[in-house]
Amino acid sequence: MDKVLVTGDVFINSDNITQLEQAGCSVTRSSNSDMTEKELCEALQGFDGYILGGNEKVTKKVIDSAKNLRAIACTGIGFESFVPAWEHALSKNILVTNTPEGPTNGCAEFLVSAALAMNRNLFTFGRVGERNSFAESIGLENQKIGIIGLGHIGQRVAKLVKNFNPSTISYYSRRRSASVEAELGINYQHGSTLLHESDVVFLTVRNTAKNFMDKVRFNQMKSNALLVSVMHPGVIVEADLLDALQSKKIRAISDYPMQDGAFDDLPLDSWYCMNQSHTLTSSSKTLMGDMATDSMLEALATGADLYDIRNMPHVKASAFPAAAYIS
Repeated sequence: MDKVLVTGDVFINSDNITQLEQAGCSVTRSSNSDMTEKELCEALQGFDGYILGGNEKVTKKVIDSAKNLRAIACTGIGFESFVPAWEHALSKNILVTNTPEGPTNGCAEFLVSAALAMNRNLFTFGRVGERNSFAESIGLENQKIGIIGLGHIGQRVAKLVKNFNPSTISYYSRRRSASVEAELGINYQHGSTLLHESDVVFLTVRNTAKNFMDKVRFNQMKSNALLVSVMHPGVIVEADLLDALQSKKIRAISDYPMQDGAFDDLPLDSWYCMNQSHTLTSSSKTLMGDMATDSMLEALATGADLYDIRNMPHVKASAFPAAAYIS
């Protein structure tokens, strides 16, 4: 009987637990969603599978201490943030899976909603803002839309924003896809050109793209352009973003808050952020739980060899995991 540890109380529901148990697994659920390295090392002793639904980090020490572990299922896209030792896990034939399609729609919905909220001045002219009797807004119609990163979320954003009749939709990505361009009716642009010409820029790069949006890229952006982001901390250089906002070079809205308190003094029409990540929807939460459960059962049944991404020449091993559901 395979033993499976489940952490966190958000993604894995009672139906998922029942599915694991009916498949012959012995499931233990941890009430600690923020375990330290030492606590996680102790918690994983004797377990064959581990569904990571909390905020703990899987380091090399954790991997080396988990002698029986054969599979780790991450409930989300940014597995590198939670399993920084994923390559070490692969070297020990421990399969790491993620759920890239799970949060796609929720993240895309947030991005488009956030862009609409800023361009329609919903914060500025609402109850918490100025009390103007009348004010026009920009909207998304006839705007030049730029998408940086054309993964699952970027493609979904392109499909959604098309309904608002923008002037153009362009994208920049490390890999150009003519088939996706034809399917979505979008244009490829070099990164600097996209930033220079776009009225609205959706940032959907991988969370491993540290310091991606820095002073150089902010300076390349069109004056008064809107940056819309769901990126984890570290992708945007906070000090450079603050400078760009304070100088009124651009406007921005983020799913994640910034640490510098100076952001709180910025006017609502130039900057807005959530107190905590707010992209999760009930349907995406359920989908991620189902995908993580399915991938765990498949991994335990088939073994790591089936999904060893290192044997796939078109993918850089440093950028992607061995995953049942690859992003």
